[in-house]
Amino acid sequence: TLKAFPNPVKDGRLSIVDSRFQEGMVKYVLYSINGAKLTEGQAEIGAGKTISLDFSGSAKQAGMYILILDYNNYLAPQRLQLIFE
Repeated sequence: TLKAFPNPVKDGRLSIVDSRFQEGMVKYVLYSINGAKLTEGQAEIGAGKTISLDFSGSAKQAGMYILILDYNNYLAPQRLQLIFE
């Protein structure tokens, strides 16, 4: 199961845990609710099958954002709705 916390995001930093995470990297892309690509990159899977992301420089306005995650164990990229305060 894929979970993002905290959601709503208060300072641009969040963690994502997924039981399907093993080792390696997860690719991510953050979009505004209007579909504009704000940032993309890769995050290393850490302890507890968790990745940590910092969007404090990308998500400058409060509102809803879309995060797309792509990982080898996914059949298709995963989509998360995030609320930034």
